[in-house]
Amino acid sequence: MPLIIPQRRRLIAQSAVAVPLTGTAVETALATVSIPAGSMGPNGRVIAVGYFSMTNSANTKTLRIRWNGISGSVMTSSGLTTSATWRTEGEVANRNATNSQVTGPNNAASVYNQTPTAITTASVDTTAAVDVVFTGALSNTGETITLEYYRVEVVYGG
Repeated sequence: MPLIIPQRRRLIAQSAVAVPLTGTAVETALATVSIPAGSMGPNGRVIAVGYFSMTNSANTKTLRIRWNGISGSVMTSSGLTTSATWRTEGEVANRNATNSQVTGPNNAASVYNQTPTAITTASVDTTAAVDVVFTGALSNTGETITLEYYRVEVVYGG
């Protein structure tokens, strides 16, 4: 009988302290979570969940979860109008190496549906710490986006 070793899932960070954004059209970090060096392993993944609220109007509110800093790969993203809330989940997985990842879809209304958007690949060294960043950007600076809660977990895969 083969020995089955379960993957270990570990909570890295979570918060339900509301973080509002208003007054800027620039993509702005609402929360940054550092994934500890080496915590993914060559076949591990990071799962990031965010719940946002926003002004319900025809103006675009862009919400993202990024991998490897505020200018890094997009784990999930949406430009929303006429919506009051958005819950999303982004995932990035190492591809049998600690410096090769796949993530996506980005620009999808739901991560569980089909999308015309191609997957995203990255080559981030996960033997070093890596930041997951929850961001927002407004097209009308008089409106508001609020990161209501987030959770980031790592599933180790050896």
